Amino acid sequence: MLDCAAAAGCPTLDGLGAVGAGAQAEDEYVEVARMIPRSRLMAELLTGPLR
Repeated sequence: MLDCAAAAGCPTLDGLGAVGAGAQAEDEYVEVARMIPRSRLMAELLTGPLR
């Protein structure tokens, strides 16, 4: 869905999901150890402009 929004010219944050590989495949996985740092990054991107 985000790709459709970006294609329509809407500002879009993409590529900020979980770190891993094999999206939508039987061998899909996420790197659990990187979930907290990734969540912190997203929180900073969303709240930083409010400061």
